[in-house]
Amino acid sequence: TRVLDLECQSKKEDEPSNRMRLVTRGEVLEKVTDIPPYVALSYCWGPVGQASTQSTTTNSNFRERTMSIGIQTASKAIQDAVTVCKTFREGTCRWMLYA
Repeated sequence: TRVLDLECQSKKEDEPSNRMRLVTRGEVLEKVTDIPPYVALSYCWGPVGQASTQSTTTNSNFRERTMSIGIQTASKAIQDAVTVCKTFREGTCRWMLYA
């Protein structure tokens, strides 16, 4: 299971962010004192050929992904889930869990 922070800041304050970032379990526990609103996403990666082309977190890119991930680099399922979260969010849904 991974946790994405959907409130990753854009470079311009008045511009909606098209970025998110991976957070560690420890980081979430450190920042949160009560269970915050979140969305859980469970989905199939698809056939092997399709799954192998999707963006994944590896040891070599883990640190970079804790800083920022471009939403457009995520699979269509994650992009759509982020869009739904941001549509309903208005400060109520910062975290997205996916497995």
